[in-house]
Amino acid sequence: LLVVPSYFETFGLSALEGMRAALAVIATDVGGLTESITHEVTGLLVDSQNESALLDAIDRVLTDPELRSRLSQAAQREVEKNWYWNQRISPWLGLYYEDFKKNSAAQNRDTYVAEPLSTYLSSNTSAL
Repeated sequence: LLVVPSYFETFGLSALEGMRAALAVIATDVGGLTESITHEVTGLLVDSQNESALLDAIDRVLTDPELRSRLSQAAQREVEKNWYWNQRISPWLGLYYEDFKKNSAAQNRDTYVAEPLSTYLSSNTSAL
């Protein structure tokens, strides 16, 4: 179980890391946490100003193994499907690569990167 009781959160990387590790995540409904966690599907979101709601959510997840399992499995699938860095970055790198090739050709350069960076990233995900 991962609890992220933030009053302010720009991105919520710790929540995504917990989700990737198949932890059930409980977080407050602030900032980037609301972008990565779908309430009752991939985790539980509670009002950041409501301490008793946070305690109730923690109690609920700890005492309900079926809920905990459902949330953690859905969270892990969500991260694998939508939040892997190479999946988010590769389309952008492809655009940069195409632009680089066009500019190189326009300037009559005879050298440029031999293969797209996305090819490199797909075989070297640890580089991210």
